[in-house]
Amino acid sequence: ADLAGAEGGLSSTCTVIVDVDEVNDHAPEFSQQQYGPFKLPEDTGIGHVITSFSASDADFNTSDAWLITYALESGNEGQRFGIVQGGQSNIGKLVLRKPLDFDAVSEYGLVVSARNMEDLEEGDYGPSSTTTLSVRLQNVNERPEFPRAAYEVNVSREVQPGTVLMTLQARDPDSVATPVRYRLGNESGSWLSVGATSGEVTVQGRPPAARSYRLQVWAEDGDDPSLFATTYLVVHVAELREPPLLVYSGNYLCTPRREEQAISVTVFHGTRLATLSIDGHPMERRKWKLDQRNGEEGVQTMGNPWQRQYLWDPG
Repeated sequence: ADLAGAEGGLSSTCTVIVDVDEVNDHAPEFSQQQYGPFKLPEDTGIGHVITSFSASDADFNTSDAWLITYALESGNEGQRFGIVQGGQSNIGKLVLRKPLDFDAVSEYGLVVSARNMEDLEEGDYGPSSTTTLSVRLQNVNERPEFPRAAYEVNVSREVQPGTVLMTLQARDPDSVATPVRYRLGNESGSWLSVGATSGEVTVQGRPPAARSYRLQVWAEDGDDPSLFATTYLVVHVAELREPPLLVYSGNYLCTPRREEQAISVTVFHGTRLATLSIDGHPMERRKWKLDQRNGEEGVQTMGNPWQRQYLWDPG
């Protein structure tokens, strides 16, 4: 018998295991309200890890009540930053998602929130569940920029030295712009020049025999010549087209109409051939006649003594 628990009776022992269900009753907390500023050159590459950060949670380690997810709540203009985290870890990493531009935005205040994967059973997420990551950009000297990849200009072969064909303008994208210096490629020869600071393309001499030229133009940063941009200037050279000289054998015709009465018209325009015709309304052209004998001479006769004009068409 067990002797009702008296000394010398029989007894036994056992182990009782009690499983306690985790309740998410602690919100994650950051140790600081602000981190940084983290200095970042504006030409930093995409994917760069700017900083790592974490919040603490008093709930049971590795449970859903303990695991934290981070989100950027505000300050992320242009969605240039992102947060990555992986595995059973409460460590977050701030990474760069898009290119930066110091002249557009020089500093970011990224508000980050920390939330549990499991709903919070007691209390609310308070101010300590958010923090601000301050990112301050560092200006990097950028290369100049031409607004166009190529420019075209027409010029007569008789153009005079000192004539400004056009003015090229490259811009420095930096907020504190440095002077831009210009120069032409070696293929320009000696008949064109560009103002080092003005960008004016000026004729220095007679154009060569070619009809078109494709010249490379350089714009260099005034402080660092290794930073440069290029464009092309296409120059089309045209022959000078002076009006023809018309010489008449007489100034008038007599009326009434006489046979063999005519005025000879001769065209002087170098070695080029010409086509002569009478200008005017079709009904008026019926009253005049122009016989062209060759590429330089024609004979006009009349029906009525009305003055006419000539059209000259170079052949």
